[in-house]
Amino acid sequence: MIIKKVLSHGSVQDLKWLRKAVGDKEIKAILMKTKGRGIDRRRMRFYQVIFRLPAREVDLWLKDPARAIWDDRCK
Repeated sequence: MIIKKVLSHGSVQDLKWLRKAVGDKEIKAILMKTKGRGIDRRRMRFYQVIFRLPAREVDLWLKDPARAIWDDRCK
């Protein structure tokens, strides 16, 4: 899925393109549906602000022990 790939690995320019191509509403829906899986903590906090994701939910997603795989790969 191209949207997830851009969200997890894309540049700022890629994100600008994505926002124009599919819109913030669709991006937010995908982030909510996938609970940010595959996206590192730093990007996820950025998206939380940009797409106005609920802080409590994002906090829970980031505390999920299953995320350790993704978080550890970025160290």
